[in-house]
Amino acid sequence: MADQGSEPIPRVGARVLLLDPNGRLLLIHEHYDYFGQERRTHWITPGGGIEADETLQQAAAREVYEETGIVIELAPQATPVHRTGRLWSGGGNVYDQVDHFFVVRLEAEADVVAASPTPEEVASAIGHRWWSASELATTDERLLPPDIANLLARINADDAADRVT
Repeated sequence: MADQGSEPIPRVGARVLLLDPNGRLLLIHEHYDYFGQERRTHWITPGGGIEADETLQQAAAREVYEETGIVIELAPQATPVHRTGRLWSGGGNVYDQVDHFFVVRLEAEADVVAASPTPEEVASAIGHRWWSASELATTDERLLPPDIANLLARINADDAADRVT
């Protein structure tokens, strides 16, 4: 159980809004202990903490591959489209994590099979699902970040504006 009296450990994360050719967003379904009090589930984008000497872009690509088996590339100059902060517990620690979100659009359908998940990911994973914007907007499921439906709508609106000639 995480020591709730200790200072949270600062952590930086890189996450990916991974969209299929139909604009659906991949989310991973996980269960976790909420600060040792109760078991909860949520849907979250692929991603995780950056490792030493790793850029946000490298961490995002590595995490997507580890958790989904999908190979992506992010240019070194790719910039996050969103940033959120959250407290979470794991491995007996409490983390104060800032997540940086990148958008990646797949050109073809992709099978999702974790390539090299961590033991914690194996223990917490329930499954995955591709979500449409309307499904995200109407679900009662716990989504992380909570504003992900609005974020996806904004991204889709920006993309539509970019395509107008």
